[in-house]
Amino acid sequence: MAKPLKLAIIYGGQSTEHAVSIESALNLVQSLDTQKYTPLLIRINESGSWHLQTNSQPALQQAALPGFIPTLWPEHAPAIALLPDYPGQLINLHTTRIESEIDVVFPLVHGRTGEDGSLQGFLNMANVPYVGCDVMSSSIIMDKDISKRLLKEAGLPVVDHLAFNTLRYSPTYDEIVDALGDYFFVKPANSGSSIGISAVTRKSEFRHAMHLAQHFDHKVVFEQGIRGRELECGVVGNHTCWTSAVGEVLCSKPFYDYEAKYWDTESTHLRVPADIDKRMTEQVQYLSERAFQALDCQGMARVDFFLKGDQLWINELNTLPGLTSTSLFPKLWEHSGIAFSELCDKLIELAIQGHQQKQTLKTTLDCF
Repeated sequence: MAKPLKLAIIYGGQSTEHAVSIESALNLVQSLDTQKYTPLLIRINESGSWHLQTNSQPALQQAALPGFIPTLWPEHAPAIALLPDYPGQLINLHTTRIESEIDVVFPLVHGRTGEDGSLQGFLNMANVPYVGCDVMSSSIIMDKDISKRLLKEAGLPVVDHLAFNTLRYSPTYDEIVDALGDYFFVKPANSGSSIGISAVTRKSEFRHAMHLAQHFDHKVVFEQGIRGRELECGVVGNHTCWTSAVGEVLCSKPFYDYEAKYWDTESTHLRVPADIDKRMTEQVQYLSERAFQALDCQGMARVDFFLKGDQLWINELNTLPGLTSTSLFPKLWEHSGIAFSELCDKLIELAIQGHQQKQTLKTTLDCF
């Protein structure tokens, strides 16, 4: 029997989605086949230091409790650094002892520095395989403006939008209404989990929406509002990809915000499969695959849509969808006949395959 792979699960981070990352890590650890993997939990705290967690699952369960304050978590776990190698090596910064080697990384750091290409670039430099999209696709998709432009360039349907670096110029309410109509969203260009997003339906809401978005990013996106249904589809693959069942988000709030996604179970219901016909299901899956390929994704992504009548628009892609027990991405694949543990196996397999292909290309280029 093959030795279990040493799987580093990197979670936490400095973004506003720290708590969601803990929930995702807990769900992953509980689902892993320990005959296949030896999990190594690496928590990035709010100041950015890395810690190798011992007694990993109990620590995660404590962290996932309602009311838990991450900054109060005891710092007894050793501070570590990742040395460039394959397998990668984790060195204890206090003792300089090698704590463990890593065969593959499963990044679960949502938001900035986690799914924006920063962590992926570091793992590339460390020469370690990792699950999910690479630097380029991660950074492109994190930027709601750039990703929408590229999707539109590829001929895919996206909602009309404007974007401004508000350090240079801040548009007026009337300018946005003239371009997009009197129902629109104001979003920080680089943020996840609907954090910093506001729906604007009247002038009195505009100033607060601008201040909120600018709190998270100087670049602000203004997007035409669509009063329609919200559909989501999962995609997994590298050069060849597969699409999941299509799900629908039913939310009684004005829009599917951070609270509705993760904590407010009363206002939100996830329907899998979505109540749409076969033709529409196939159209969503087709557009999801095209969007995945147009933005050069690898590993996994979730593609979010608006549907009004028979018209579909791609809202955005997410390169590191939530993997909590209530997240839609695992539910979409479960309905497609793939359990969460099998899905994780496939994602890890794709990560190793992708790394091997990069190494083969590097070896070929070194011959010239």
